[in-house]
Amino acid sequence: MPIYSSTRPVTNAFAGQTETEIATELGPFVREFAQLIPDLVHVLPDSPPMPPLPPLEPEQEKRRLFEVLTRWFTGLGTKQPILLVIEDVHWSDDISLEWLHYLARRYAAHPLLLLVTYRSEEVRSSLSHWLTQLDRERLTQEFLLARLSRSDLDMMLRAIFALPLSRQLELPDLLYTLTEGNPFFVEESLKSLIAAGGIFYEDGTWDRRPLDELHIPRSLHDALQQRTHELSESARQVLRLAAIAGRRFDFALLQQLTQHNEQQLLTLMKELMAAQFVVEEKEMRNS
Repeated sequence: MPIYSSTRPVTNAFAGQTETEIATELGPFVREFAQLIPDLVHVLPDSPPMPPLPPLEPEQEKRRLFEVLTRWFTGLGTKQPILLVIEDVHWSDDISLEWLHYLARRYAAHPLLLLVTYRSEEVRSSLSHWLTQLDRERLTQEFLLARLSRSDLDMMLRAIFALPLSRQLELPDLLYTLTEGNPFFVEESLKSLIAAGGIFYEDGTWDRRPLDELHIPRSLHDALQQRTHELSESARQVLRLAAIAGRRFDFALLQQLTQHNEQQLLTLMKELMAAQFVVEEKEMRNS
């Protein structure tokens, strides 16, 4: 069943490669990977059906997937050094953290740099324990990131909106006062301004309304509220129920709670995803 969080099309991981090249690279692992990424089967050339994997107990199945993923990265590392970036690891579940620890230990002598980011204010007990384990085994080096300066914020805006040096949105001072240089708060405030039409895309470039017409949210809470007001009432109701269900929620459960049919709920979920309130992820399934 679908679980909502973050995902990207599987083909993005193999951009620029032909189906034959993808099949050659994934051949030894395709049965195991198909459990994690069912869409993988659709990007591979037609091949004879493979017998299913023998069923295992959940703990054994987890270990099998850990080992397969690690062997795949090991194989990639024989061709070139690997940089693996995991953003927002504070949202990771316990099994994902366990696998990252497994990978870090197995890959200590290989050309792999594992870079993870997390917000220090959202370190729950399981993540704290994970970080402590890595420190104890001398597998990590921690870098504390300072808040953005005003000039950093200006560069961030230019990168987001692809602005040439000659153009300005004249927002850094306003956003810096609101966000104090926190990149996450900057992004949420920008989403709020775009949703409200204060910043808009026209004639192939980004522009804004006059400064005195911009409704700058006074806080992150106000920014999120401003964005929710742009949703339909039905989408807001789904969002409220999803928030009660937790950071991850099941589509079937949400359908029971809302009493929407599948197509109605899918339409509302697409509205929420377009507003970047929810994203869809694939659930790791056991045999």
